[in-house]
Amino acid sequence: MLAESCESGSCDDNQKQFTGIFLRYFGDLATAAGEQRYRDFVRRQADSVWLRDRDSLNRIGGRRAGGTPNAVDWRTQASGLEALIAAAAQ
Repeated sequence: MLAESCESGSCDDNQKQFTGIFLRYFGDLATAAGEQRYRDFVRRQADSVWLRDRDSLNRIGGRRAGGTPNAVDWRTQASGLEALIAAAAQ
């Protein structure tokens, strides 16, 4: 699972968004390269966001594998949605 080094503490605004940005462009690479293993990686990340990283209000946090603490704000939402969009494009 993609994880920021700050997940056990406090992530800054850039760190909250990095995994989503990474997956967005990694998904583009997966499509362009036609590599199934890249597509599988993107799908596993998105599946983890959907299955483990949402709270009871469906807000997406910053910990892709779930767990606590799991801060939620617009940056973590945007990052998680980037992962879902990348997977949907596969």
